[in-house]
Order: sequence, then structure tokens, then C-alpha cells
Amino acid sequence: MTETSPSSCQAGFKTVALLGVPSDLGANIEGSRFGPSALRRELIPLLRARGIPFEDYGDIDVPERGSPGDLRHKHLNEIRELCQRFLGRIECDPHECFPLVLGGDHSLTTCLVGELSLMRELGLIYLDAHGDFNTPEISPSGNVHGMVISRISGRTLHSILDLKKTFVAERNIVLVGARDLDPEEDKLLRESEVTILGMKTVRRMGIAAAMEQAIAGASRGTEGYHLSFDIDVIDPGFAPGVSTPVPGGIEGEEALEAMRLLGRGPISSADFVELNPSRDEDGRTARLAAKLIETLLDTHLVGR
Repeated sequence: MTETSPSSCQAGFKTVALLGVPSDLGANIEGSRFGPSALRRELIPLLRARGIPFEDYGDIDVPERGSPGDLRHKHLNEIRELCQRFLGRIECDPHECFPLVLGGDHSLTTCLVGELSLMRELGLIYLDAHGDFNTPEISPSGNVHGMVISRISGRTLHSILDLKKTFVAERNIVLVGARDLDPEEDKLLRESEVTILGMKTVRRMGIAAAMEQAIAGASRGTEGYHLSFDIDVIDPGFAPGVSTPVPGGIEGEEALEAMRLLGRGPISSADFVELNPSRDEDGRTARLAAKLIETLLDTHLVGR
């Protein structure tokens, strides 16, 4: 599906390349595989109303959930297969289109960033209530969605994609909004070069200053940054429809302001993950997530 409007004639305007990844292979709680369809229902009318051109590439065909295999990193074989199916799915000039991926659990971000990093030197702004810096050796759960940054930065030897060991340098990764870290993960993260703007820091700085610092860190020496937005970074009072809610997160209006600020920076792609419709009260989490995406795209692509 391709839709355009007169806005698409503006110089430098990009088309949104929309792709769904209905997978919860990386999580221990099922339900995020229904996130892409719930997000699409809310998002596409907003894109049409705002005149934002997009092409819908449909959904990745996700491997069936079999035996978890090695309990240090469960369902790794299926996630590897998912990543292989991901390769080449969005075929467009990175200067002409804006890849937007709807999840699904957060493990898909490794697949996406792995491919995007072959096309340009990327930074990563990662909004999440959790650290996602576990490795198979220290993870208490073995859930791969808790190992995303460690894989992207090359810390984990068992790479999901055999493309290159490091997709994004640690010095260009900024973790925002974290407030629930496992003890060994916390220690490893603080010994790394990842910039950590935890929730206490965001509260002290304010959302605008936090986003300014995140953009600076992810943009330093790169050709732009990828935004990975786990919806559980938002306080569950505003976004209850997630698998692993953690109180004390970003409020709804703060999240919208963050999208406006990030959209003004050199952002090149984004994913929004971990929506669990089975836990969403009256669909309000899906509506808020769609509004966040619309705000990001409207700011970045249209400049409004």
C-alpha cells in the first residue's frame, strides 16, 4: 500500500516505510505479537489525516514458537531465523525513505539495527524502563528482549545476525528512562560507554534537556540515529498495555514532547515495540503510541 499527498512534493521529503514484526519470541509473556495490528489500526488514519505519505510492507512471517532451547537465551534459533527473514524486506534508499517498524517484542530491534548499520554509521537512542544490557551469562531470565543493547554493541558473542560484531558503538548509544535493572546488568552497564539517562536523571534534568543530551550523544560522529521506543518507558498510568510495566515512568505529555524534540534531530529510522493489546485498557496505550509516532513523523518529515 502506497499513499501520497501534495506534501510529498516538498524538497527532501521522505516516505515512511512501514513494517510490522508480530513476534513475542524474545519475551516470556506472550501478547506483543498482536501489537503491530493494534498500532496500525490507530496509526494509519492519523498518517492519512496529516498527509504523511507511507508504504505499508505488511508483516514479517514469524517462525513458530518451539522449544526454548538454550535457557541462557531462549528461542534464539527462531529469532535468528526471524532476522534472516527481515534482511532486505525494506528495500529503499535510506535518504528517500524513513523505516518505521512496529513490534512485537524488543528483540526485533537487533534485526533492524543490524541491517540499517550496513547502510550508514548509526547512533541509537533507546527509551526503555529496562536496561536490556544482559548477556546470556548473567541474564536471570534468558529472555532475548533483555539483551538487545548488549547484542547491538557487540558485547554478546552469540550474535543474532552474522553481519558484523558491533552494529552501534557504545559511545553512541543513549539509554533513556531506565528504572528497573538487574544487579549484574546494572554493573555491566555502568562499566560500559553507554550514556545512561535513567528516570531519576530525566526527572532532575527535565525531558527537553534529556533529549538534547541524547541527541548529542547519538549524533556524535554518526550519520544520524535510530530511535527504539519501548512503550513501557511510559508510566503505566498513561500506558498500561505492556507486558512488563514499571511505575514511575515518563508521562504522556512528556513522551509527546520527546517525540517533537527527537523529530527535529538527525533521526533516520525508528521502531516502537512491546505493546501488548491483551493488557491495554480500552485501547488507550495503542492510541497514545500512534499519537507519539504521528508526532515524531510530522515533526521530522513535514516540519510542523
